[in-house]
Amino acid sequence: MKTTFTTGNVDGVMPNICLVGYGDCSYYADDLTLTKVARNLPYCEEAYNLVPDGSFEKYLGRSGWGDLPEFLSINSVADEKNAASGKFYMTYSQKNGSRYVVPVVLPKSGRYVFAASIKQLTAGNATIWLAEDEEGNVYQKLASGYTCAVFTPKASDKYIRHSLEFNVDKANTTAYVVFEDNGGSYLIDDIQIFHKSLGKEENPNTWDDSTFDYNSLLPVSKDTTTKPDTENDNDAVLDLDLDDEKAEDNVNSSNNDTEGNTATNNNKDTDNEEESGFNWLIVIIIAGGILLALIAVVIILVIKRRKANHEA
Repeated sequence: MKTTFTTGNVDGVMPNICLVGYGDCSYYADDLTLTKVARNLPYCEEAYNLVPDGSFEKYLGRSGWGDLPEFLSINSVADEKNAASGKFYMTYSQKNGSRYVVPVVLPKSGRYVFAASIKQLTAGNATIWLAEDEEGNVYQKLASGYTCAVFTPKASDKYIRHSLEFNVDKANTTAYVVFEDNGGSYLIDDIQIFHKSLGKEENPNTWDDSTFDYNSLLPVSKDTTTKPDTENDNDAVLDLDLDDEKAEDNVNSSNNDTEGNTATNNNKDTDNEEESGFNWLIVIIIAGGILLALIAVVIILVIKRRKANHEA
């Protein structure tokens, strides 16, 4: 007989498989496997994240954190080493036991995911949770298999992705992300709330400016200029750091090219005019020749007629 079972979030935990026999009988077990089942998809593309600037990268110019309390801060200098992704993150440190609440509007009904990456620096009882009102009452309408909407940081030397699923009955419901200072210090990154249909198993946001512009939502072309043919690849690099003298030389060169092109165009116009004048001269000469020939024929005819009359 083949049997399977699933268990909850086991990040940072070593699961044990126990075989227990009952009664006076024998059991045989074979092909025991432990596999990861993507019960939830804890990431989304930042464009679909309903938490304003939950990545702290000021994506699309967003910055929804306002005046933070003393126990929360966002690094002002890029620090890729300490961020879960990108270069910016939130630091959570014990100060005065205060609370900070972020409202999040959920545009339609259905199942949503609430997730955050948390790294513990020093132990404490600090918590982050999803609430159903500004007073911080813990959200109750969780999806099956989830018992609490509270994230309690775990001891670890790296970020741990915490996530849960919850249900929303009607559109434009407001949920609240609550931070409470109860001791300890932590790093927090990639706080996201999104509709489950948009979920990803791995973080799709690389924040790599060289390949994707997260402000315009367009990929960045790696070949934006035509490189000249050269044996030395270094010579083909476009130098954008020009000093004033080089810049002036470039402007003068551009002006000279423009003047040269203008002169060339003027010469072409003159040549065209001369060529056009020459063609009209040929036409006049031919017409004049024909006219003289007709006059000559008329004169000859007149002379012959007079001569004939005289003889008669």
